[in-house]
Amino acid sequence: MGKLNYFNYYNRIRDDENVLFSYKGAVNDAVLMEICEDIRQKLDIEEVYNRKIFSTFIELVQNQIYYAADKYLTDSFAKESIGLIILSQSENSYNLTTGNLITEENLLALRQKLDYLHNLSPEELRSRKRTQRMDAAKKEDESSAGIGMIKAITVSDNPLSIDFVKIENDLYFFTLTALFSMAKKNLFSTNSTT
Repeated sequence: MGKLNYFNYYNRIRDDENVLFSYKGAVNDAVLMEICEDIRQKLDIEEVYNRKIFSTFIELVQNQIYYAADKYLTDSFAKESIGLIILSQSENSYNLTTGNLITEENLLALRQKLDYLHNLSPEELRSRKRTQRMDAAKKEDESSAGIGMIKAITVSDNPLSIDFVKIENDLYFFTLTALFSMAKKNLFSTNSTT
């Protein structure tokens, strides 16, 4: 695997005024809640967009937790996923991007699932979501695989965008981006100190 130049990465993020939030590290439910709270305190957008962004954020990070190939062993011997989360602002939209290492098998499965879901109408997506919820309830399956992606697609204003780069053999760096169109407004309140 090629060595990442962390200083170049740091400078790109630091110097990009459109990047409002960036995190790389352990991705678990506790970190997810901390990041949510941190961003929520800084957000200065209409409640409807706030709900859209947070709903999609949770679904994309849950996807990272489930599919990330890069895991580390915690002090309690649990395996935790490693991922990247970036929230950025462009002229009239906000972009939420998650990134993580993924195996080729999981990449192909996710691409196939997203291609299928993107080709469904809004009515078909709602029907598929209901069916998957019922199937998950019958199986007592907590993961309810697929429901989160359907929710992210229906809540974001545009199709989810995927990108990937082969790192080595069976390993890829995978990004998933949700774009939220809205009237231009500064996402973070000006009185924020962080």
